This record gives sequence, structure tokens and C-alpha cells, in this order.
Amino acid sequence: MRKAFCSLMVLLGLTSGAFGQMIESLGQGQATYSYYGVPFIYFENLSCPPVCRVTGSFTLAQPFPPNYSGDIRDLGLLSYDFTDGVNVFTNLNSNIGYAAEVRTDSAGNIATWNLQFWMQYDYGPPYAQICTSFIDGVTEDVTGYVVDPTQAASYYGPESGYWTGNRTGLGTDISNSARDVSDQDWQNLISDGIQFVVVDAWMGRNRNSYAQEQLLGAQRNGLATAAYVLLNYDTPSQNGAYQVGQALAAIGEALPEVKFLAIDVERIDVPGDYELLPPSQFSNRIAEIRQAVNTAMRETGKAIVIYTDRGAWAVITNNCSNNPSNNCSDLVSLPLWDTEHFRSRCGDGIVGLVPFSPFPGYSGWRNRSGNQFDTGRAPGCNGTILAGVPVDLDAFDASLFQ
Repeated sequence: MRKAFCSLMVLLGLTSGAFGQMIESLGQGQATYSYYGVPFIYFENLSCPPVCRVTGSFTLAQPFPPNYSGDIRDLGLLSYDFTDGVNVFTNLNSNIGYAAEVRTDSAGNIATWNLQFWMQYDYGPPYAQICTSFIDGVTEDVTGYVVDPTQAASYYGPESGYWTGNRTGLGTDISNSARDVSDQDWQNLISDGIQFVVVDAWMGRNRNSYAQEQLLGAQRNGLATAAYVLLNYDTPSQNGAYQVGQALAAIGEALPEVKFLAIDVERIDVPGDYELLPPSQFSNRIAEIRQAVNTAMRETGKAIVIYTDRGAWAVITNNCSNNPSNNCSDLVSLPLWDTEHFRSRCGDGIVGLVPFSPFPGYSGWRNRSGNQFDTGRAPGCNGTILAGVPVDLDAFDASLFQ
């Protein structure tokens, strides 16, 4: 039987020494690593807390080096902040317990971990504690509560939570279905670990009338933002340039802080069998995508990204690529943000996202810069809620938002 790394024992052997672990002045080389855990599934004498998972982050004075194995404090722990949805454990009110160990891969990304934090309240034991580990391919996330040490919630199984570091972060994409979004709703997203928001500005047929206010609200609350343009191909009066222009009008005053514009290439209300269309239809669509990209570059000066998935790219462009017979090398050289379909876990192929498995590239793309999780189809891919509306969960290369 596998050893349980996260113990629910009350840590009577630990003293209540000074709270705070070697807090140092912030430097330019610091690195923050954020954890987004799998929802708890086992409960002992308590119901699911509001967040119902372990989330949090810690900041080091320097990034993890490749192939590191050791205590996070040895790299200069500046701060930490973890929660189970009830208790918040920080370097100011809690201590690191028996473990603060991390092992990284050859790129310096967290590969395995074993972290435990504990808190003693003024009136003495019992203690509150929180623990997360991923060792030997098994995750164990545990929280214990103050009133009774037999009260606990946990996740134990093969599905892993996710670490994001300097190169990666979690985001969401929204459309007009989210409507007006309050500051509190944005703050709730942030508490769920969301750092980036991408807003649908042109929805394939018409503008998102909420786009400007959605973007401004996200920006006001400290979230990095981007926007996307869903193209249609069956309205001659709405070519690629026109549709990008409509998106920019919808973005309005929020444009200066929009970090990139994504051209969304996916199926939209077009009857018939894509695979049986004549070659001229494919070339016309590729030309429209190219026109949208070039217009967006010219009018905004911002980074341009292609949003699509393997199936949509095939049926809309006939798998255009670097191949001379159906060439769109200018398009497939752009960063790719695509959708995860029917996979066993979220976020494969985003460098720096743990766990990582290689991205099976297509049409000239060999790396993803963004990945929209196929919400609900894989454990832990359950998205989040914004203004009462379920929204998608995405992982992004953070450099897109710089």
C-alpha cells in the first residue's frame, strides 16, 4: 500500500514558533508558482467548503532551476498563501509543517511536490492544516479543520492539480452570455486562480455589446485581458477586414490594455459537408482568415493569435500548413490557442504546466500557447462561474499577456 504523504495527525510535536518563513525583500529575479487543486471528493464529518479544493501560491527569490530536488525554503521563500475555502494559510499566520519539498524537471517546471502548512489558534490545539502532494503519480490534497481533528476533506487519486509558474497561468474566455460583470464577480474569479480573461468581441454575426465593459471591468480588477474575433465565411458583405473592424468597435476604449487579438477559426452555421467543398471554397476561407489577421495586425499593432482546434482547422482550411500544395505558413507561424477534446486530463502541451505531456501538433504547429479545456469531459476541467454563468477554463503561456 502506498504511504500517505498528507497526514491528518494533529501536530502536537511542533511548537508555535514565530509565524512567517524567511520573508525577504522582493527582487527582480523572484518567481511565483500557483496551484489549482482537484476538487475534494472525500469528506469526514463535514460538507464541502465553498471553494472545495486546495488553491494557493508561493513566491521564491529566484525561479526553480532545472532538475532541482529539495526544500523550497532553500531558494529563498518570500511568501505563501494557500486556502481550502475556509482557512487561509499565509506566511504571516502559519508555519510550514513536516514538508516543503519540490522536484523539478529538466526545464525547471514543478514535477512532484509535497507541501504542508499548519496553523495553531490562540486557544491552543487542535490545529488547522492543509497539505498537497503529487508523488509516484498519485495526488493527495487534504485539509483538516480546527474544531475537531477528525473533520477533514480530501482528494486522493491519479488526477493531478496544476501548477503555473512564470511561464504559465490560468484564464477564462467569455462572451455576451456573461453580460454585465460586477467587481465582486471578477474578484471571485481571481480567488479561483484566474489571471487572464479573453472576451469575444465579434461573435460571428454581430458584436458583443458587453465587450468594452467586460474588458474594462477585468482590467480595473487587475486581470490581464485579450479579445477574440469569431469569423463567418458565408456573408460576402462581411469579409475578414469588416469583421475585425466590428470587433475593434466593440472593444472600444478597452483596446490599449488588450494584450492580443485572437482570430477564431471554427465552425459557424455553415450548412453542408465541409470535406466535400471544392478547393476554391477552402482557398477563399484561408484568404479571409489571412485578411482578418493582417487587418488586426495593421490596425492594432498587437500580437495576433489563431484560435481553432484540429477538426475545425481541417474542415475550414483543408489542413493548410507549410505544405506547398496548400500553404498558409504565415498563419501556422502564429501562436496557437486551441481546444482540448475528449482527453483524460486538462492542459496537455502547455510548456510549464504540470502535469505536462507533449502536444501532438498539427498543420505546422508544434506548440500551444493557449489551451481551452474541454469543460466537463475530463476530471478537474470543470471551468468556473462568472456572474452565475459557467465559463471555460484556459491555460496560457503568460508571455502572450505581456
